Amino acid sequence: MPHYRRPHSRRALRRLNARQRKKYHLGEYQNLIFCVQGCLKSEYQTFAAFEQFCGKLLSFIAANGICMTSCGGAADFQIIFDTARRSVPALTAAQRQTVLEMLLSLPELAHLRAGNLIDGFYADETAYETYPEILK
Repeated sequence: MPHYRRPHSRRALRRLNARQRKKYHLGEYQNLIFCVQGCLKSEYQTFAAFEQFCGKLLSFIAANGICMTSCGGAADFQIIFDTARRSVPALTAAQRQTVLEMLLSLPELAHLRAGNLIDGFYADETAYETYPEILK
């Protein structure tokens, strides 16, 4: 993920006007995202089952104004969740919890690890690969 420059201090943020904070995605315009990593149970590790799993997930996140980027397959997948509406620039902890509860309610999920909310533009690259919460 991109790492454009060093994060600004609070003092520097006060000196920037709203246009500059929006341009650099700082302050109230910060873009928060989170990542999950998991796998499906062995009996669900077929293309059709994984496609059905992705369909359930896509319909849920589209209804809640969230978008996702995914890689991997049924045996090992990683998903990055972001907000779909640019007028609402950051995911909230409540939205994160809602997505995690939905994922945990799916019977085909074997393992799930979740990351914290991180800055989508200025986070360190290792933050995308860190999953401190083991949920399932």
